[in-house]
Amino acid sequence: MKAMQFNARFALLLTLSAGAASAAQSTLDPRLLQDNSVAGTQAALIEFKAQASPLPLATTGDYLARRGVWVQHLTALATQSQAPLLQWLQTKGVEYRSYWIANAVWVRADLATLAEIAARSEIAYVHADAARTMALPMPEPMPYGLPAPLAVEWGVTRINAPQVWAAGITGQDVVIAGQDTGYQWNHPALRDKYRGWNGSSADHNYNWRDAIHSNAGGNPCGFNAAAPCDDNNHGTH
Repeated sequence: MKAMQFNARFALLLTLSAGAASAAQSTLDPRLLQDNSVAGTQAALIEFKAQASPLPLATTGDYLARRGVWVQHLTALATQSQAPLLQWLQTKGVEYRSYWIANAVWVRADLATLAEIAARSEIAYVHADAARTMALPMPEPMPYGLPAPLAVEWGVTRINAPQVWAAGITGQDVVIAGQDTGYQWNHPALRDKYRGWNGSSADHNYNWRDAIHSNAGGNPCGFNAAAPCDDNNHGTH
């Protein structure tokens, strides 16, 4: 079976011209060639040769104006340099997502298509976007009797937070967001503060987003979850 897979992969590369195949090999991540699912598709991150220069980011002037110029520069560069490839991907029906900050495009395609992309003159490199696994930390034993805080930490005092509290401003009506691999939104310590909870029912629209769409590994909460889910005893985070 391994020999058949190698032969099929070699045949795919032979469909390119000799010059294109040589260019593709130098800009194609070797890990993409080692994938076992020759007939299937692989996720890859396309890096463009055109990269933004920091020159537009002046050191003087209004902060927001300077950042605005920088954002305009990044988006304009990505729009111009990515346009030919994006049009080609649309014609081929290839799934993709465009990223303007790094001037890169994520794609899911078969090996032959990835090799064609790697051979394009505007492409710097085609990186494998393989799933990565991490070992979870071992739970630490809880000490008997947690110590109570002795005072307000110096950093909190430094920003004059006690004076703000004394004025009656304690964070009411402020919306904050947290990011983790899991959340138990209906935990007693969270539910009444959750923006999606009105006291009797929950509305997760625009109050929650699952950024994980697919993965080679497992996930007890699934992907594209419509509601917050605690996948590994996170509790209140």
